[in-house]
Order: sequence, then structure tokens, then C-alpha cells
Amino acid sequence: MAVSVSPVPGRSRWIAGVACVCLAMLLLTGCNRPWRDKYFDKGMNKLTQAEVQEMLGPPHTSKSTLLGEQTVWTYRYAMSEEETDAWGALGKTAERAKDSAAAMVGDGKDAGKHPTLYCMKYTLKFNQDKVLTNWKRDRCGLPNQTLSP
Repeated sequence: MAVSVSPVPGRSRWIAGVACVCLAMLLLTGCNRPWRDKYFDKGMNKLTQAEVQEMLGPPHTSKSTLLGEQTVWTYRYAMSEEETDAWGALGKTAERAKDSAAAMVGDGKDAGKHPTLYCMKYTLKFNQDKVLTNWKRDRCGLPNQTLSP
């Protein structure tokens, strides 16, 4: 006599639903990175200084090593927290929609409030052939200040 085991009704659908939601969140957060991040990732070991300059304009600073083996460019941009944090943007979408609707009728807690902007610095490293070899994004630091006694 054979014994058959039947799955718990609805359980496999629930697991499939959770897997779909997780996959969708991963795709959304991956797609929500700042466009510059995606641009530099795709351009690693391919983008030239001329191509970057055509896309972003001249760098804010440029430094070369004494023998010209490497060049470092920096760009600075004002970016909101949502632009720099994919999870933050995903988590705040519903709240933003609610606040926007409330602000339209004058009841929003954030009516008239603008997002906080942060200074973000992109550091790009180019080899002697002027090809992008490395990049990173950091928050801008304050200039070094010496205090007088």
C-alpha cells in the first residue's frame, strides 16, 4: 500500500509569491542606483577621459602622478539620500505618495519641505592610456581647517 503525501494547500503559492516579491525588490533596488554609478560600472576599463568629459563636463579637480602613470579626477554633486540609497528610495515611496497627496490639500506634515541634499564626490582613476580603471563614490569631506589657539 503506497502512502501519498499531499502538500499543504496554498503553501507552494505563498512561497512562490514571497520569492517573486524578493526578486522584484532586488531588481528595483539594483535599478535605483544613481545613473553615474551604472555609467562608471559599465565603463570600467573601457571609458576614456574624453568620453567621461563629454558626458559629465570637465572634472572639478584633476591630478596626475609625476610620471603620468595615473590621473585622478574628482566630480562633486548634490544628491538626495534617496538617490544614494536604493533601499531608502524603495521604503519611502509609499510615504512620499501619501505626503504628496496630503500636501496637495494643505495638510501634509512635509508640505513645503524639500529633501535634504548631500555633497557626493566621485573619484575616477585613469591609467596612462587615459582609460578608467577605478572609481568610487563618497560623501564630500569638509576641508581641513586649522584652529588658532
